[in-house]
Amino acid sequence: HEDALHLFEKGGRGGKTELRVTQTSNLPVYTLEEVTKHCSLESGVWVTYKGGVYDITEFVAMHPGGDKILLAAGGALEPYWALYAVHQQDHVLEILSEYKIGVLDTESCQKQESTIPLDPYSAEPTRHAALQINSLKPFNAEPPASIISDNYITPSVIFF
Repeated sequence: HEDALHLFEKGGRGGKTELRVTQTSNLPVYTLEEVTKHCSLESGVWVTYKGGVYDITEFVAMHPGGDKILLAAGGALEPYWALYAVHQQDHVLEILSEYKIGVLDTESCQKQESTIPLDPYSAEPTRHAALQINSLKPFNAEPPASIISDNYITPSVIFF
């Protein structure tokens, strides 16, 4: 059974280049339905990432973000890792790889890819040009002090 494994390297457009590596796997093949049954510490915590299935039950107690990892239990890591960009590091993928127990079947991979939003911040509104931007994703900015003092109540276009 062949499955695609996606790896990311620094460089290229958008700061990352996606590499697709086709590998032949001797690991078991699971469906999304099987993965969703493992959504608690009692039943085991399974997650998926780029077509792989991981049993992270033992890792939950060691997760630096505490039990927030349980939000992804029985499902995909991609939506959460899009929000928490700290996970886009090589050492995180190395840790995850230690817990790999199988791969998703092709149909489940396609179903999952079609439901995972690519960018959770893609619908952000246009912001006022005077804002001093600290971070684009998630958006965080401050209005300059000179604009704040123009009104007793901060106008909503610069209130963020």
